[in-house]
Amino acid sequence: ILTTVGFGLRRIDTRHRAWARWTWPLWMYVSVSGVVVYLLLYQLYND
Repeated sequence: ILTTVGFGLRRIDTRHRAWARWTWPLWMYVSVSGVVVYLLLYQLYND
């Protein structure tokens, strides 16, 4: 993810797009699953 951001900030668009094609879905999955795990552990199943 840091490499993708670095390519974007340095305006290396072709490499940025190539890396973002793989890192964006991974980043979104991790973000959403983190929120779901938090909700399950600390909100729904809190004793």
